Amino acid sequence: MALICELGQILQFIEKEYPGELQMDTNKLLDHISTYLLSVSNSNNNCIRLSLVHYFGTLEAGKSYKPGFNRIMGRFGHTILEHLFLLLFNKKTEAIALQFLLENVPFILEADNHCQKILHETWKYYMLKKPERFALFIQTLTNHLTAEDGANSIAARKVFLQHLGVLLKIVSEVNHKDLGREIMCAIGKFNNDPFRNDLIALIVKDKAIRENFRNICGKMIDATNGEQIVESADGFRSSKRGRKPSFAKAQKTRPIYQAAFLGHQQAARAS
Repeated sequence: MALICELGQILQFIEKEYPGELQMDTNKLLDHISTYLLSVSNSNNNCIRLSLVHYFGTLEAGKSYKPGFNRIMGRFGHTILEHLFLLLFNKKTEAIALQFLLENVPFILEADNHCQKILHETWKYYMLKKPERFALFIQTLTNHLTAEDGANSIAARKVFLQHLGVLLKIVSEVNHKDLGREIMCAIGKFNNDPFRNDLIALIVKDKAIRENFRNICGKMIDATNGEQIVESADGFRSSKRGRKPSFAKAQKTRPIYQAAFLGHQQAARAS
């Protein structure tokens, strides 16, 4: 299965970089591969599921219509995301889990509304269960997305900001200022994206969000130092000093090895 995914990805690469070089109907062959992979997507094997997420994510990246990716996420999106976040919050597996998530969450952000619902429900659960580590993940993903080439990730960044707005509203409801600070800092980092101000305008108008959250967000409109504005706000300054927490880092590995490693890991659900 993993080798078939690798074959498909190699064909994609050759056709993109050297169009016509293979002297065959590459798209037709890719269609055959996709049809076969969809036929085995009912498998409960996490190695297969992770391989399929990456395969269809790369195959349909940047496309507005993602039939394969949306289909597999509809089948096992909840389960595979829970598996990944359990491994992300485990010291022994966090480095590889983070690699996989950073490479593949942008594909989910470009997917359909059902995929966004799955992603939101997963993020909401772990945000409230593991606030410190989840906040660290949000900051890491923010840095990853803002470092991406603008044209290639604009859709993912826009949807990610929308997710941050919804998460901020939830955090406001429970008045979790530390989480609120981290989410607002993440929003502030997207100063090069014009739709950041659109989101902030919606937050400021939303009376369901606490006034202190709305006031800070309002100060970030058109600001290039949004993160600094949040960090210096009364009631939102971090009380922690010293070295900032971070995820463990590992040597960069290819998706096929990430899927094999993560798929064989077992983890207990967060309590």
